[in-house]
Amino acid sequence: MKKLATILAGALGVMGSAIAADGFYTSGTKLMDANGKEFVMRGVNYSWAWQRGHEYSVIPAAKRIGSNVIRIQLADGARWQKCSAADLERLIGICEENKLIAVFNTHDETGSDNYSDLERAVNFWIEMKDVLNAHRKTVLLNISNEWYGSWHIDPWADGYKKAIPALRNAGIKNTLVVDCAGYGQYPRSIFNKGAEVAACDSENNTIFSMHFYQDAAGSDYNVRSNIDNALNIGVPVILGEFACEHQGHSIAWQTILDYTKEKNMGWMVWSWTGNGGGTEACDMFGGYDDSYYKPNGTNTVKGRNGIQDTAVECSVFGEGGGEDPGEPEEPIKPGDAGETVVAQPEQYIASWDDTYHIERNVLGGNLTSKDKVKLYVSCDSGAEIQVVYKLTGDDWNKYIDYEPISGSEYVIPMSDGTLLRGVNNDGIYLKGHGYKVHKVAVVRPGNTGVQEIILGEDGAAQAGIDFDKPYEIYTLQGVRVNEMQPGGIYIVRQGMAVKKIRY
Repeated sequence: MKKLATILAGALGVMGSAIAADGFYTSGTKLMDANGKEFVMRGVNYSWAWQRGHEYSVIPAAKRIGSNVIRIQLADGARWQKCSAADLERLIGICEENKLIAVFNTHDETGSDNYSDLERAVNFWIEMKDVLNAHRKTVLLNISNEWYGSWHIDPWADGYKKAIPALRNAGIKNTLVVDCAGYGQYPRSIFNKGAEVAACDSENNTIFSMHFYQDAAGSDYNVRSNIDNALNIGVPVILGEFACEHQGHSIAWQTILDYTKEKNMGWMVWSWTGNGGGTEACDMFGGYDDSYYKPNGTNTVKGRNGIQDTAVECSVFGEGGGEDPGEPEEPIKPGDAGETVVAQPEQYIASWDDTYHIERNVLGGNLTSKDKVKLYVSCDSGAEIQVVYKLTGDDWNKYIDYEPISGSEYVIPMSDGTLLRGVNNDGIYLKGHGYKVHKVAVVRPGNTGVQEIILGEDGAAQAGIDFDKPYEIYTLQGVRVNEMQPGGIYIVRQGMAVKKIRY
């Protein structure tokens, strides 16, 4: 049946039509979605295994920057806390809500040459079988991150020739993704043995992944030759990881972007944030949202043939999917009359252990009894909020101990006893459970909305926007644009700064 579907997909593709399938499948070197349309990955990596709790911020932000896919690191319990079936279902739900295809891997086996570690990953996925099969249209299974760290081919191939049949015999139907040997940087393992490994898949539904750092992608020649030789085996190949710099070594990242566009090859950048141990330059962003771009993010998201140039939403998400990338669904807009938008955190407060911090300088300095802080929120049933502020030293004061919260807006009134001032004061902390903060605004008497600036020679400084760094431009109707036209009025966002500008 799988081979018949592949044949029909090719035939109907010639006629300009498509077929329906239960999930992703392969057709030659193409990855096809459940509607029979080619899907080319453009996205990011998020290390959930050791960055739990930030999924409600990172995943929506990945969509806002234009991604069509997100690769998420899980754990099977050997190194980090084991992901439960409920965790996996919830992560898939957040991805689907944001119209992102999800690629999941277990990260505990990274660099291991022991088959027992790969077997542990296989057993983990078998435990997750029902969740995976229920989401075949939106989930791909990257069996293990960088299993087999040594630069040897036969043991790597032998391991996967056992792992893949074990997954299929257990009933897992999702498209499988296999990292090549040598910490993902030894593409020759695919050139020499990839066809044999793919042939072990009874579903004929395996793709390969290369990780492009200094060994596999240190030069333009390496990038092109490794891509060409990998595709020559006749099955889809993606770049599961790459960055613009790695461990102090330069990577031919622009050639990666250009040549993958030419070859219709998918890729995912490593990684959103939080890298260490000499890989700090791999950070795309300075935190768990998209407010502060770092060079690896600017280059791969906004650069030529980057995410915003080339990503196309998967057609399984309905109208708009499979077309040219559109504008963000919920663009940043100016505040209501009398308020200044100061933050766009998009953070979900799931439990009392979660905290969102609004710094004093972000709030505009000291607040007085005439000011209010306004939260734009969405709430689960029974949600509660606690507001805490810090005055001096390590003394904490509960301004609002806890109270139910509902609706879409929540106002924190200031009083003479709760003015935010003092050398050590650093703002407001929100705790609680069951609510998501979408936007924060300060309401001050006399405000006329977001500050309006007429740009002159020193217009950037007046507006608090550094136009030498990444920023986003929106029309007053909330539509994102690439540049301002003379005579127009725009909303410009850079980090936490949101300004209204007359150009």
